[in-house]
Amino acid sequence: MLVSALLGIGAGCNKDDGSAASAAKAAPVNPVATVNLESIGKTMGWTDEISKTVRLDDVQIVAEIDARAKPVKDAFEDKKKEIAKAANISAEAVGGAKNKEDLVKLGLSPKQVDDFLQAFTIFQQGMQQLNNIHQQVIQQRQAVIAAAYYREALQPVIRRVATANNRTIVIALPNPAIYFSDASVDLTEKVVDDLQKNPGFKVTVPELQHIHWQDAPAAPPASGPATQPGAK
Repeated sequence: MLVSALLGIGAGCNKDDGSAASAAKAAPVNPVATVNLESIGKTMGWTDEISKTVRLDDVQIVAEIDARAKPVKDAFEDKKKEIAKAANISAEAVGGAKNKEDLVKLGLSPKQVDDFLQAFTIFQQGMQQLNNIHQQVIQQRQAVIAAAYYREALQPVIRRVATANNRTIVIALPNPAIYFSDASVDLTEKVVDDLQKNPGFKVTVPELQHIHWQDAPAAPPASGPATQPGAK
């Protein structure tokens, strides 16, 4: 579960002796309660909703990544064609080379081999950077969506249920390392009941933002390629 929190439920101070005595009598011995967010998510169908939203958002994210990758791919293809033309061989033959020895066997000059390997390294680094950005963006988006459900939308419900049950601290499970807790401290079912009795309950997920590109996806390498050529 992406969201786990220790929620302090404020308890006001009542100066009226009668009210204070009644509250003290009604309060449980242990003011701490637990809520299993994973169980709530599955029962309410949020786990599937979050996964579906992430998949849909990923379509837009991938489209932006692909648009950014196009000039990287085009630059490599252009360089490959340029070298192939100068060596009087096909670009497919150059692109099919598995290593430096294959390029030499194709008849490329030492400079042409070096130029191709450098172009391949730039291409590979650029694509790896974009892949890393994709993973980072989708993870951040998943965290934002989960927070919309389990923090912004659910926290007021947990506070309401906890207050109604005279609890002042709620520990979100399953992440905390709690080795034992009595069933009496678990408010999960009561929170679910509260949610299901409230047809107006709504989760508002923030709109997906475009990727903010700060720099070019790749920079020229300082030396040789990370791996041997083979990508086309």
